[in-house]
Amino acid sequence: MKTKLLSFISNQIASYIEPERQGTARGEPIGLSSIKYRSTLLFLTNLKGKEIAEAVSVSYGLLRVWRTEDPYLTAIERHIRTFAGMVVKHIIEIMETTKTKGPDGKIVYFVVGTKINDQLAQDFADVALYSDHLMNDIYKQAKAQMFDDLSVFHTFLSYWGFLFALRKGYSLPLTAQAVFDSPVAEHQNGLIRFDFIEALQRPWTPDKEKAEQVKISFLKAL
Repeated sequence: MKTKLLSFISNQIASYIEPERQGTARGEPIGLSSIKYRSTLLFLTNLKGKEIAEAVSVSYGLLRVWRTEDPYLTAIERHIRTFAGMVVKHIIEIMETTKTKGPDGKIVYFVVGTKINDQLAQDFADVALYSDHLMNDIYKQAKAQMFDDLSVFHTFLSYWGFLFALRKGYSLPLTAQAVFDSPVAEHQNGLIRFDFIEALQRPWTPDKEKAEQVKISFLKAL
């Protein structure tokens, strides 16, 4: 099965219709070519410019020119916002599958179990390859989620702790400590706060050796 990132990139490429010059006045922009569009999708990753250029079979010099163009940068931003939203939505959807009634009849959510671990590990196997810009936007959109029930919010943060552990390169099965140690959530006097700044500044740097393995697998799968 493909990861969420590979599926998104594949679907975007498959559905993209390259604009034609016919009917467009000379000098007017006609949109991105298929190759140019494909390259914008790779900026969801932390691949270097030369690696992106090689992956789409263009020169690095040409890619650098593209990166000065507003339509090109707009496409990258749009991909980041869209995919970040999909990541947050997917986490919530998975969380919803664990919803059940407790002994007192109240709705409760289970924190990740083995089956959920395996699903998340598959969906986000290449999370170490996500760009800093993408991680930033994921956290902005995750932070914007509102939960009235503290236990639901706690569960939500537990899933992000799991994602942190995957990005850091921890192997399955994860220990509870690997997830709990995530700086995503700050515990103070029994309360849980979404530590946005800490989450962006420090904990998302992946293990270099495992990140390299992820990159190789990703490029082969493109």
